[in-house]
Formats: sequence, structure tokens, C-alpha cells
Amino acid sequence: MTIEIKRCPSCGEVGTFGGLRVLQHRCKPAWEWRTDEDHGPDEWRTIHAYTNEEAAVLAADRYDEEDRRLLSLEIALIVHVRNPSTGETSRFSVRGEAVPHYWASEERDDA
Repeated sequence: MTIEIKRCPSCGEVGTFGGLRVLQHRCKPAWEWRTDEDHGPDEWRTIHAYTNEEAAVLAADRYDEEDRRLLSLEIALIVHVRNPSTGETSRFSVRGEAVPHYWASEERDDA
């Protein structure tokens, strides 16, 4: 069976599709977001998330893609999230933390 990996053109989520079994995909709800730093009061971008808090975190990750200053704890980013259906806006302070993971496996000499 051939497995295909496709990206949803609406939300960007990646899913696998193979043979007769096609995974049904539904986009998460759309939220609008902006920051004080690089967006004007009427400049909103769209992101897909289940909650406004998740939208703020995903928006901060997208914002921080280039230099990853949020992960170094240098700054906190203020993210405004708006529900496009109701117009209700929330304001979040978002910080990040890089958490490395290590593991070990024993190596034996074949003597």
C-alpha cells in the first residue's frame, strides 16, 4: 500500500493517506492573531487552533521561527487573539523554553 503525506491547503496540517483508507480531516477553528511589534491594530493573520490560548502559542511559534528569541527566555511576546465569529479579543503574554532530551544505549565491544 502506498502512503501519501499531504498538507491541508486551508490550515496547513499534515496528514497521511493510503490505499482505500483515507483519513478524514477537519480543520481546527480559525482564529485571528497579531502582535504589537509588527502588526497594526487592523492587521490580523489567521491560525487554526481549538482554543484562543492554543492559537496564541501557535502564533508565537510562527512569529519566533527565525531567531528563536522566545526559546532563549530573552523576551515575552504579547499576542492578541480574536475570534472572527464573535469579534471577542484576548491578550496573551507568551514565553518559550527550549528543553533538550537525551538518551543512552549501551554499546558493547565484540571481542
